[in-house]
Amino acid sequence: MPTIRKVVKIFLGSPGDVMLERGIVKAAIDDINSLLAEQTGYQVELIGWENVSSSHGRPQEIINRELDQCDYFLGLMWKRWGTPPDLNGTYSSGFQEEYETSIKRREAHSRPEISLLFKSVDPELLRDPGDELKKVIAFRQKLIEGKQILFEDFSDSADLEKRVRRCIHKYVFSLVNAETENIENSQANEAPASEVQESTTRNIGTIPSPLSTEGIQFLREFISKTSGTSPVPESIKAAEIARFRLLSGLVGSQANDDRSLGIHDTNLIYSQGRTWNFGLSEMFGLLSSGFEHYANQNAPLWHWVKGTDGLKRHVLQRFTTFGTPEKRSGALLAMTRIHERLSDDLGLNRDYFLDSWFSKSNANMVKVAALDYLAECGISSDLNAIRAVVGERDNQTIGAATNAIIRISLRNSRDDAIVALYELQPSYISADLLTELFANAAALSKQVLLDGVTHQSLSVRRKVVELLLARRMMSNQISEQLLADTDPLVRYYGLKFLLDSGRIFSEQEAQAIICPIKSGNSLNSFPTWNSLLGADRTADDCWKQYRRDIFSAKNTHDLTELANHETVLDQTPYFVLAERNFKHYAGALRNAIDDDYNGEFEMGVEKIRNRFTVDPNIPDRILSLEAILRQGLSREALNIICRKRNAEDIGRVRAALKRGFVIPNLWDIEYLGKFGEWQDIALIVECISRPQFDRDTYLPSVPAISMYQMAAQAAYSIGHTRVSEILKMELPTRMKSSLIVELPDTAFRELKDDSIDQLLRSDDDKIRFVTALKCVKVKTKAQLDKLVTNYIGAGAYFYNVIHWLDFGVSVPKIRAIASVQRVLNNE
Repeated sequence: MPTIRKVVKIFLGSPGDVMLERGIVKAAIDDINSLLAEQTGYQVELIGWENVSSSHGRPQEIINRELDQCDYFLGLMWKRWGTPPDLNGTYSSGFQEEYETSIKRREAHSRPEISLLFKSVDPELLRDPGDELKKVIAFRQKLIEGKQILFEDFSDSADLEKRVRRCIHKYVFSLVNAETENIENSQANEAPASEVQESTTRNIGTIPSPLSTEGIQFLREFISKTSGTSPVPESIKAAEIARFRLLSGLVGSQANDDRSLGIHDTNLIYSQGRTWNFGLSEMFGLLSSGFEHYANQNAPLWHWVKGTDGLKRHVLQRFTTFGTPEKRSGALLAMTRIHERLSDDLGLNRDYFLDSWFSKSNANMVKVAALDYLAECGISSDLNAIRAVVGERDNQTIGAATNAIIRISLRNSRDDAIVALYELQPSYISADLLTELFANAAALSKQVLLDGVTHQSLSVRRKVVELLLARRMMSNQISEQLLADTDPLVRYYGLKFLLDSGRIFSEQEAQAIICPIKSGNSLNSFPTWNSLLGADRTADDCWKQYRRDIFSAKNTHDLTELANHETVLDQTPYFVLAERNFKHYAGALRNAIDDDYNGEFEMGVEKIRNRFTVDPNIPDRILSLEAILRQGLSREALNIICRKRNAEDIGRVRAALKRGFVIPNLWDIEYLGKFGEWQDIALIVECISRPQFDRDTYLPSVPAISMYQMAAQAAYSIGHTRVSEILKMELPTRMKSSLIVELPDTAFRELKDDSIDQLLRSDDDKIRFVTALKCVKVKTKAQLDKLVTNYIGAGAYFYNVIHWLDFGVSVPKIRAIASVQRVLNNE
């Protein structure tokens, strides 16, 4: 590491109307120095009138003496031309004198380098520019006509910083290249080291070369392998070619494409990079590539963050304000992943970053990534900037902006968050956010809940109506309003409240509200007929639940009478009665299940023949629906058996499912998980793999869990001592990934390395993903480091695995665990 630093002096000239911009230039240069000066020995020093101490003499002459020592003149202009430096001088402003002095020095000595940056002016001001702005416009026109000094325009703070960085980097890299070339030539001519140093000595320095000492050494070795009279191509590794591409990309000029290293090359370098030594510039090139591909989670990043001390240096934060949209959004996604808070250590306030992220010229992918970041880490002062994004009404950003506002508000006050939810009216809200918003429902006022019954989001309406019903806070007026809702479940809730309040509905009236019957059917008198006609599933479920509610409210005597008069078309009263008095009806239910409802159905049809003598065709038409009706009746009976959870029924449930007549559902899986044996894991897999598995339901009476998650829990409950064997089975991908997520940490920790390696090499991306997450959460850093080494060393490997294992190895353990736990919770 260099112990002596050379200095590049840059003079910053401007009138007084760009004070904020001068601060941005200063911050950008401090940033460059904090990242690179110590490693390379080159320091950039910014000189301006603020740095000139007072002494005897004309003030501008004192400034000019400092200007004469500078290697670079950077000029900023906006609306003002400035004031004359003295009363009788030839210059109309201090800036003009500084610029003209620099031009004369450049003509005489080929230095300083000169860059001019003009801040965009509001077109309204150009209509009547005034004297000051007219001089700026004239100066700009003179530059255009002279065609000697190039200048650039910038639109905002982020644009200025990007252009300043580019100007300075281009200049100092040219100095580094020239110095490197002089050293190479001197070595070739065997010049003494003192002569080499003398030939390159000037009162200037450089900031780091893209070709670091480590990079140059690698290139020499690489060239040596390829430039002999008998080169040996097979001795060149793919990772070495990738590193060569990385280095060549670092020295590209503005004429080159702005491209990052490809995913394959980045991973190749990582496979060797744990033993190679890299220069800091190479590390930043790899960082850049990691951000470019971060959204796809298939390129390593965190190793390079750690190698550059990136968390302490706020590297993620820096990358959010410059570069391609992919790199900026990647840096924001990385910040979100580890909940990295914005720091003011860089000398840039929070508004600077918000302005940069939400600039109108910015790509939507950056805005969305920024909004997702603020949703996790934003504070109240960010809300105005986010609301401005909402005001743009862009379909690509408004959802993320709304989510960010609600989540930030929720961190401050639940009431504020719900007010934002009602005000912004998002059509979609995630299940986890909805749960958080209404988690402490008892503390919410009646009015807060009532205000949500007209929300355009279906999930919000369902939630608030459910809570109002549970707390008996719904008024008759609101309930009447709910009866016209577009959602059957909301209509059901409204109807249920009115019933509980004493309102009476006929069965036909209730059905017309929840699940209207198709007109023109001669069998409208049978309550469940539209389920046979393929009615809306949610409406049909709600109608069935409504009828169970009605019959459950009746006493046993009345319910028995109703059950005796029902037919095979609808035996809801019987099933309600049987579940209430299970001991009395258990034998009949079990026999009916064992018989797939054959005997019960035949008796039911005969009963109908005796009742409907006016229309003798009805029994025949019912017989044509025999399979559907028996399946439904068998399902209802089996639901009761499973819910009663008697171990003695395991053989019966298993046999019914194996016969395949009844359509399986979540109650079966839950029952098998509680009482099943090893053989039943295969039965669970077979059930959830059937096309007719009854997985869709919207009722609160059914377990609120996906079939894959339920199946995974059941399989673990049965085989918790043989987890590795379960994982080797042919399981549906979503079941296996759910099982990995659901495994207790202790169980995952007991898996042998070969079992984990097999999962990490699975052909399924999801399985590899969740396995890598669990490894990061459960294994120590030393174990993870060994796992990565062995995984790469075995040959073929998957990039998404490397991405996450690298994360676990390189990020502080507490932050890594918290991060992957959040991801696992979403899974």
